[in-house]
Amino acid sequence: MVTKKLNTMPYTAREFSQKSYDENDEYAKKKITKFLINRGHLVIQDKENYNHDLVTKKNGKIFFFEFEVKRNYPFFSKKDYKFDSVSFLGRKRRLHNIMPYYYMILC
Repeated sequence: MVTKKLNTMPYTAREFSQKSYDENDEYAKKKITKFLINRGHLVIQDKENYNHDLVTKKNGKIFFFEFEVKRNYPFFSKKDYKFDSVSFLGRKRRLHNIMPYYYMILC
C-alpha cells in the first residue's frame, strides 16, 4: 500500500507580481490551448477579461477553464503533487459563481 506523505511545511502566499502573472498566464494559455485544440475544442475566448482564462466549445458544449502554474514544484500527476490541497482565492470563487469551470494546474 502506498501512502502519500502530507506536506507539513507551512507555505505562505507570495506577493502579487504582475511580471510573473503575465509570464505564467501566457505560458499556461499556450500549453492548454494547444492541448485542447488537439482534442477537438474550438477556442471561443482567450483574451484577458478578468473572467475565465479560456472558454472553448466541443460537440456543441461550452467549457470554461482556469489555470495556474506551479513553478519549482514539479509533478506528473496527483500521486506526486506535494501538496494535500489547492487554495482558491476570492476571484476563483467569483468565477465559479458565474460559471463552474475546470481548474488546471501546470508545472
